[in-house]
Formats: sequence, C-alpha cells, structure tokens
Amino acid sequence: MYKPKCMNTISQYFKTIFVCSIVAGTGKFYSQVGINNTNPQATFDISGAPTDSGKIDGVIAPRITGTQLKSKDNLYTAAQDGTIVYITQPLLPADTSAKTTNLLEKGYYNFDASRGTDGEWMRMFHRYPAIAAGATSGSANTGNAMTLTSANSSNGTATMISKSFTLDKPALVMFTFSVPITNVTLANGTGLSGGSSKLLATNVFLTGPGYNNYLIVRSGSSIVNANTGAYTNSGYQVNGTRSLVLQPGTYTANLNPLVFAQDASGVRAVFGDNSYADTVFDIVALPMP
Repeated sequence: MYKPKCMNTISQYFKTIFVCSIVAGTGKFYSQVGINNTNPQATFDISGAPTDSGKIDGVIAPRITGTQLKSKDNLYTAAQDGTIVYITQPLLPADTSAKTTNLLEKGYYNFDASRGTDGEWMRMFHRYPAIAAGATSGSANTGNAMTLTSANSSNGTATMISKSFTLDKPALVMFTFSVPITNVTLANGTGLSGGSSKLLATNVFLTGPGYNNYLIVRSGSSIVNANTGAYTNSGYQVNGTRSLVLQPGTYTANLNPLVFAQDASGVRAVFGDNSYADTVFDIVALPMP
C-alpha cells in the first residue's frame, strides 16, 4: 500500500520525540531519586508512612557476617570508600584481618579507605561508655573507715578499694575518685600543733597489660600552720581524675589513701568515713573506633 512521504516524516518525528523524552526522563531519574515521593530533595530521598500503623518504615543495609565480609577483603578499595553494611555476626579478635579488625560487635559499619594501610571497616553509631566500676549512688567504700598514721618520713598507706575490669577492645578509660578525710591529729592522737607539714593524699595504682602496679594518678593536700588553734582537723576531701587509652585485657585498679610526715610527731587521719561523706571511685570505659 502506498504511504505518502509526509507520513514517513511525521512518524519519524514522533519516534524522535519519544526517544528524547525517555532520555530526558532517564537523566532526571539518575540525578535525584524519590521513593514514595514525587519531589526528591536530595540524590536519594525516601519518604516513610508515619501515619500508617500497618506499614513498616526504615532502610535495611546489606546484611552480612563478619566472616563473609572478611572473604571480600580484596574487593574493597578507595572506590568503595563510604560503603555501609550491617554485620549480623561479629568476628573474634584472633580471626580479624587488617580491614576487618574492628568487626567485634554486631551492627552497622562503614568502609573508611583512609584508615590503616588499605582501609578499615569502622563501627558506626555505637560509642556508648561502659561502666567498669562505680557510677552508682552511695559510697564506693563498702568497708569500715580507714585510719592511717605516719611519722619520721614513713608512708602510712593501705588499699581501701580494689576494682577489676576487662576490656575486649581498645578504650579510653576514665578514673575518678573522691575520698573524705576526717579526724586529722598528730600520730599519738593529740591535736595538731607545730609548724611541720603533713600530707593527706590518695593514689590510684593500675595493674594490667603494660602496667605493673603503676601509679596513674595522685591527689593530695598539704597542711602546715604554726598556730595550734588555726588547724582544721576534719572536712578535707581529696579528688583526682585521669584518662588513659588502654588495650584489651583485664586490669585491676587500687585506691590507696596515704598520709606522710617527716617529723617525729607525725600525723594520723581517717579516710572514707561514710557518716561524713561518700567515697567515690568510678571507672568508665569509652570504646575506641
């Protein structure tokens, strides 16, 4: 059947318009994508259904075990920087690789190509501190108050509180203490007199990986006055804090009050009297990325 040339021209014209529309639409699709909305406000914009109690909202990242992700180590390079996955089963520390060294907990991870030699998977969102000891109401000293005496340059000291804790990954650990001191007298129990200085202090010693009964923090108060009536024999409080980056392992921290005097008359003091004030000894660990 004869088809006029003009009809062929019109047909080709509409084909061209149709193809151009698809191309234009495709270009727009790849520039900004909206899910459940027709006006995306970013490269990828998802609208939920907050008022529909029958619909589940949220986004699920690829779910994979630590072992499965480790087997793909060679696939993740700088081109995959920022990739997000959800680890359903973490690795044991002995089973990790350079890239999966942080996959020790269940949760979201992103690939950071700038970490380590060839990049590392980094834990997302979870940086919650863990209470290793203390951080509760009441006194940390569950025993009796401690009376210490020193004279002639001897140290009067003993362990009041001992706390052990275990880290399964590197952490920034914060040690905080506050100890009340009362009934400060000469070594024989009589009222303070003379001009010789007396030291009232508290030490924290740490034992664990890299530390062997190591003094990590000391705080104290030195008292001296030549006038007997000017001495204060109660109401002292020694406070101290120290933060350390510690490696995985088990540690023990000892809180040791201390008195010291060089002279023969010496000094005596009571530490941790709960009837006066609470003793505080808190250890808080913040996991490192």
